[in-house]
Amino acid sequence: MVAPALPTDEADRLRAVYRYEILDTAPEEAFDRIVSLAHQVFDVPMVQLNIIDQDRQWCKAWYGIELAEANRSFSICAHTILIDAVMVIEDTTTDRRFAANPLVTGAPYIRFYAGAPLRTSDGYNIGTLCLTDRRPRAFSAREQSCLVEMAAMVMNQMPMRLAARKLQLTESVLQEVTRRVATVPGDGFLHVLIEKLTTVLNVRYALIAELIPDDPRRGRTLSVWAEGRTQPNFLFRLRDTLAEKIVAQKIRYIAHGVSAHFANDPFVQVGEQVESLMGVVLEDNAGKPLGLLVVMDDHPLAEETLIASLLRLFAIRTATEMERLRAEEALRQSEQNYRTLFENADDAILIFEPSAGIILEANDKACQTYGYPRIELVGMSIAQISENADEDEARVWHALQGPHQQSFETRQRANDGRVRDMQVHLSVVAYAGAIAILSINRDITERKQTEERLTYDALHDSLTGLPNRACFLDRLGQAIQRPNSGFAVLFMDLDRFKNINDSLGHDVGDQLLIATARRLESSLRPGDTVARLGGDEFTVLLENIAQDTEAIEVAERIHRALTVPVKLERHEVFTAASIGIAISEPGYHTPEEVIRDADTAMYRAKAHGKGRHELFDTGMHRNAVRLLQLETDLRRAVDWEAFQLHFQPIVSLSTGKIISFEALVRWSHPRRGLIPPADFIPVAEETGLIVPIGTWALREACSQMRRWQDRLPAARDLTISVNLSPKQVMQPDFPGHVRRILEETRLPAQALRLEITESLTMERAADAAVVLGILHDMGISLCFDDFGTGYSSLSVLHRFPMDALKIDRSFVSRMGETDENVEIVRAILTLARNLGREVVAEGVETEQQLAQLAALECDAVQGYYLSRPVDHDAAEALIVATTPPWSMIAWGRDGNTPPM
Repeated sequence: MVAPALPTDEADRLRAVYRYEILDTAPEEAFDRIVSLAHQVFDVPMVQLNIIDQDRQWCKAWYGIELAEANRSFSICAHTILIDAVMVIEDTTTDRRFAANPLVTGAPYIRFYAGAPLRTSDGYNIGTLCLTDRRPRAFSAREQSCLVEMAAMVMNQMPMRLAARKLQLTESVLQEVTRRVATVPGDGFLHVLIEKLTTVLNVRYALIAELIPDDPRRGRTLSVWAEGRTQPNFLFRLRDTLAEKIVAQKIRYIAHGVSAHFANDPFVQVGEQVESLMGVVLEDNAGKPLGLLVVMDDHPLAEETLIASLLRLFAIRTATEMERLRAEEALRQSEQNYRTLFENADDAILIFEPSAGIILEANDKACQTYGYPRIELVGMSIAQISENADEDEARVWHALQGPHQQSFETRQRANDGRVRDMQVHLSVVAYAGAIAILSINRDITERKQTEERLTYDALHDSLTGLPNRACFLDRLGQAIQRPNSGFAVLFMDLDRFKNINDSLGHDVGDQLLIATARRLESSLRPGDTVARLGGDEFTVLLENIAQDTEAIEVAERIHRALTVPVKLERHEVFTAASIGIAISEPGYHTPEEVIRDADTAMYRAKAHGKGRHELFDTGMHRNAVRLLQLETDLRRAVDWEAFQLHFQPIVSLSTGKIISFEALVRWSHPRRGLIPPADFIPVAEETGLIVPIGTWALREACSQMRRWQDRLPAARDLTISVNLSPKQVMQPDFPGHVRRILEETRLPAQALRLEITESLTMERAADAAVVLGILHDMGISLCFDDFGTGYSSLSVLHRFPMDALKIDRSFVSRMGETDENVEIVRAILTLARNLGREVVAEGVETEQQLAQLAALECDAVQGYYLSRPVDHDAAEALIVATTPPWSMIAWGRDGNTPPM
């Protein structure tokens, strides 16, 4: 390993590093986004943004690798900052500088490196933006150019973040200045503010102006300061003035020549000679302009950014005070308009004496609402129109005691006897020199009816009329809170409902859901709750149950009710449900926990044959948690490519020689060791992770076979077999993907055999036939795996360009039991021979099975009797062995050991 040299300008370079105040700071979103973008653009698993200080490489942002810092002596990036171009190392193990580097020989096992220096505007390289991979790769000139651009993006952020930090410090000082005048009220505040502002900023002129609300073309000053004292206010127009420009731009700064260019502007005429000006808009809470805050001086304003920040802070306080003054003016105006509003209000307004509740005054709307002429309504008591007199009188008492306002809903009676829902707002007012109660009453009868409908709709399913998820969760939550009250939850899912929807249409599906809801209701006891959670999922809450058998009896009643066919639009539909049952336990605290466990039990019922029920036990939850943890670990394993390939030889029965290897994926788990495919492939299929796993396996298998062919003469005629997932085959341009892998690994297409399962031929068979045809035309051999286990194997042989088929191990393993099993294998061999297909028997585990297959003239075999799947070193030993482990087995068609 070669240690990096120090740049000739190291001292100046370090000063540039420290200038940005970035070392040992927390992660920042802007840098994280750039690193994430680099990962996506260059499709590399690891990206770092590193800063190189005196003796270390420190990481500011990263993707796919958490290496917070490293010693500068073995930092690859420390070499990169010595040059002004991108450093590219396509394979670190072949570069003498880095082959022994601990970052290459150990975690994170860097094989590829590309780094662009982070260069300051004055020419110092303070760090790198680098890409790394665990396998060698090329890096084009175009990619290098792109990486340089992204490094420039990083450097563009540096001065901006530094400026932001300094601005925060500046604003904290300025806010302290504003607090000194924050307690001065009214117009006096505006004069004090102007005086303080000119003193702090050291300017000669300043003014506060407002835009006249009812005349947007004009404004007027509220406080003017010039030559050390307050000056008279004046009116001004906005059009073609500095005021109009400030309003349009929110903030306006003119550094030189204000008087020369705006000699006739009313703002400029405040001073004898105005050289510079800065103005900011005053806005209300809605962002609407209220006025202007302007400062001017006879010299250019120093520290433009600082002044702008201070003006904005003062503008907030000034705008608040202006809004308050306007509110006071509006209040005076409202008092003048009170009588007009009282008489023309849309609400019924009553004024009454609080002790006896006698109505003293009523507006026209009140007379209409209660159906009395004013002469009758005035003098009546509140009790005469209230349905809840005692409660309403108590509310009046509370209003008198304070806070002197009460808002509530009540029911009141009109002259015609109708009872209306009313929203009442009480407040204490002065009336005729005494305390009275102002009652503003709004008829909300229609609104209440609407709310009741909305509440019902919010808690019920619109299709079936059953309670919905929200309602069910509420009732279940109440059941959990009741002590010593047993309950059970049944979670059910209709079996094959999707088939009914797809075949008969969604209208029929909806009718089936409605019919199911009615049957569920008829199967329950009074007081039980049945709800539709969504789709074809229903839940039942059984309360006050003492034994598990009560819940099981209800489940059985539901099964019986659902077995009766339903007639829907000339169709007779049969359905059933898988039901999971969760019984109340002390450990349940939330409704979601109970539903989770019932749902888990339902999936167990569905997995065991559908149309049945299962009672939840804690083992189900542990299994669900285990599968979730397995999925989480598997996703992490995909990111880190934590997999291995094992190879099982396929041996010719005629020669006894290896003709191929099947590549089998093993997961190298950090705690559980090697995990076989049966334990994780189902999870990978369900989550879609099978696609990246399959891609890795295909590339790795082709690479390994090519390495064997390059080094071992005995391997030049061997092929490698790789299993394909249906999801993998149906990926867009899958043949093109395979072609690129063959090109990258330099493996001839004839050396690759792809194995497919029957499920691919049953789902999207037409699309699969096209994809497999393209692969076959490329020269790739195709094999039908697990042949004979499905319903469509015989029917699809003629539709797919298969070169070989594998007899499933279930047939091979039973050959020694009965002659019938031997005849099944014989029939498959005869069929394959007639169709010109090669046959491989997998799962050979005994000498008897091997001898029987030899007698039946099977082409090739594989299985534990010959060799278990082994790692690449052991597989290589089998290739070069002159006497492999099976060479002494008497298996030939003549009973003799075949030549090796």
